[in-house]
Amino acid sequence: MLKWVKAALVSLTMMSAGSAWATENFQWSSPTGILFFGSGMLPPTTPGGTFGLRSVFAYNSSLHDQSGHKIDNNFGQFVNVTTPSYIRMTDIEILGAKWGFLIAQPIETINGGFDVHAPRGTMGLHDAKTGFADTTIEPFLLQWHFDDVFVNTGVAIQPPVGSYSTHTLFNPGNNYWTFGPHAAVTYISPSGFEASSMVRVDFNTTNPTTHYHTGTELKIEAALGQHFGDFTVGPVGVLYQQIQDDSAASLTSTVRSRVYSAGLSVNFMRRGFPFTLQGTLLQDFGAESHTQGTSLALRSGWTF
Repeated sequence: MLKWVKAALVSLTMMSAGSAWATENFQWSSPTGILFFGSGMLPPTTPGGTFGLRSVFAYNSSLHDQSGHKIDNNFGQFVNVTTPSYIRMTDIEILGAKWGFLIAQPIETINGGFDVHAPRGTMGLHDAKTGFADTTIEPFLLQWHFDDVFVNTGVAIQPPVGSYSTHTLFNPGNNYWTFGPHAAVTYISPSGFEASSMVRVDFNTTNPTTHYHTGTELKIEAALGQHFGDFTVGPVGVLYQQIQDDSAASLTSTVRSRVYSAGLSVNFMRRGFPFTLQGTLLQDFGAESHTQGTSLALRSGWTF
């Protein structure tokens, strides 16, 4: 019974807020900050492929309205997303590029809550959930290499297979399909200066349970760094911006999400060595209709 009451209160809060925030579940449809350094470089062609593991630890300390103001609802949310992945590059060429494929399965833990201001007083709601998030499948990854420049592109497909329920505050799964075409480039100068960037656009279907449609999302990641032997160090950033309005019966006006992130990343990669490691610390700012917080991400890869 408590879960039904909780779900009703959350729905009431969402509807009364009208256009307070965008993107269903207070989160973007796909992960950000995946690569940074070396984002234009896919693993080499090997018999066994490459296994990856990425773990993100984040604390979202506030929720911001459409004007960027912090909402007074005591919002707090701890998130851990651990994602094992497998990528296999081949010697098959398409349009002069090597073809490969990828599959990734995030496992997400969300623990948090916020206050609901009701006519009879304020009620604090809290929930914790651990489960599979939506799987990412990329059947066509293409890699080009031109001297000091590496370019790749593909389309990520996220079917709604993750854990989802309307009776919880937060969900690992989105309960809608996401199709994310993306392109990335890395330039490494003879002196070891690196500039890398990735652009992705997420097209989402409508959640059939809530009839909420999260508008198209644009994500741009960038990194500037200097190579010192096997290490690359430098500033990194993320721009997240919805470029299409959300749509739902509960929304009374135009609403889109936005948030920026900036921080520092350190990458380890040794030529001919099968192991890579990257650590990134990011701080969010400028949020509109979105959460804002701090995150630490660790990413490793093993090539066989």
